[in-house]
Amino acid sequence: MGSRGDVQPTIAIGLALRERGHDVTIAAMGGPLVELIRSAGLDAHRLADHVPDYDDDYKQVIDRPIGRMRAYGRFLVRNVATLSRSIQEACAGGDVVLTHSDALDFALPITRRDDTTIISYRFFPGTTNSVYPMTQYTPAGLTSSVLNHSPRMVKRATWALGDSITWANVRHAVNYHRVSVGEAPYRSRRHKNIDAREITDLQLYDATLTPDLVPEFSRNRPMLGFLEVPANAWQVSPERRARDAQLMEWLRAGEPPVYWGFGSMRIAEPDRLAQMFAQVCAERGQRGLIVSGWSELHHADLGDHVRIVDEIVHADVLPLCSAAVHHGGAGTTAASLRAGLPMLICPVLADQPFWGKRVAELGVGATIQMRRLTSARLHAALDTLQDPATRRRAQRIATLIDLGDIPARRAAQIIESIAEDDGVDIGNQGGTVVQGRFGSGGRHATRLESAAEV
Repeated sequence: MGSRGDVQPTIAIGLALRERGHDVTIAAMGGPLVELIRSAGLDAHRLADHVPDYDDDYKQVIDRPIGRMRAYGRFLVRNVATLSRSIQEACAGGDVVLTHSDALDFALPITRRDDTTIISYRFFPGTTNSVYPMTQYTPAGLTSSVLNHSPRMVKRATWALGDSITWANVRHAVNYHRVSVGEAPYRSRRHKNIDAREITDLQLYDATLTPDLVPEFSRNRPMLGFLEVPANAWQVSPERRARDAQLMEWLRAGEPPVYWGFGSMRIAEPDRLAQMFAQVCAERGQRGLIVSGWSELHHADLGDHVRIVDEIVHADVLPLCSAAVHHGGAGTTAASLRAGLPMLICPVLADQPFWGKRVAELGVGATIQMRRLTSARLHAALDTLQDPATRRRAQRIATLIDLGDIPARRAAQIIESIAEDDGVDIGNQGGTVVQGRFGSGGRHATRLESAAEV
């Protein structure tokens, strides 16, 4: 159900599972994401024609948390018949279904019916805890600051409130789907949560950034690290290879540029913001690299000091940059951390404000809401990013973040371990693992006493 930031990390797990002898299918929404999966050599299943980000109703309220959830609920209701059928097709015959936490309610009834192992995952601390207040609906500014300094019991209560808001907006689609697969509808939010509470929930981010969560999450929510698709995994056309070579030549031909990119966020006024960035870089005598991503950037002439490309491989490009300005998606945040880059996070939604706050608290960057970004604030943030102390802290953090395919290998081993506990034969040929925003379900839930156990 998510955008590229939700889908691409699962490719890393898929590649690790395939390397261990398993058949893997990733289920995702929209043609571009299906092609992305296939470009890494994995099988893909298309769930729907497009992601919510391209839905007109959703786009209009993307920066308003509760309004966005209401629009998402309406999107689900409009598309639930197609989604329900597609999810069942994707999970058919799988031995293990790995599901994004947001799609757990859709995957679970299928796995219960088919007696299939289910494991969930998430890319940030998006579940009940007493260390951080609920992120998705927490307003920025004073309210956020007060909640961050509130007692643990108050922080925990915010998660119950957020879960209630989410359930109120998705319950009609979830219960329609449950009836479609032969399961009784949930009577309440509590009924739903009890049904899923024993499922192992993989935390696919690095404990270096959230050390206080380790005692709370060690039982059945192991923190495995940020996922990264190996750069050599992508099948690249000759034309794309030539463009990449030209970009690398430009990067090495001058001072390291400031990276500017907002991934699959369809931000408002992308041309105005790109022009502002180019102007600030010119005033500072710096080069800039703009990665347009899903933004509808018209590639206006911004000056010889700026290069514009559609997409990059983070692992290749970011180490050749001096700093990064981005939306704060888990994948881009992780790639910037791995490269030792100070960063400015300009969040829009979901986990992005959380990573922005953590980056600022760790002293490796700054955060400004996207809608509040101005030339003056961008100048001030770049001053912070270019401070030698900020750079040193960023480089120290980089030495602590697990690199390469280590986190994906950990995830693959845990998935195998849970599947074996459920009686799945994962011999040399491996079982079939379905993963993606909609994944699948659990035969007998198992708990991990700690990540080290497996």
